[in-house]
Amino acid sequence: MPIIYGTIFNKYDTVEKTRYQGSNVIDIKLEYYSHNTSNDTIRYIRSEKFWNNGKKDSIWTVYERNGNIISQRKYKNDKLIKVIR
Repeated sequence: MPIIYGTIFNKYDTVEKTRYQGSNVIDIKLEYYSHNTSNDTIRYIRSEKFWNNGKKDSIWTVYERNGNIISQRKYKNDKLIKVIR
């Protein structure tokens, strides 16, 4: 297998969090649209994604910069259950 060196460029700011619910490990990934303002407190969310013990879980949502929902998908145990939007 070839080894690839370099940097993966992500045009969105990303915040990853881990929460524990009993024996479950809940990972949350939030992406924000990049902004060019001097006020770092203004951030526009781009997407919300969740994993339960390493498997896709819950409702994944992608937003437009103005807050309107572009798409929503519901996952359970790493499987797509429903396309909501």
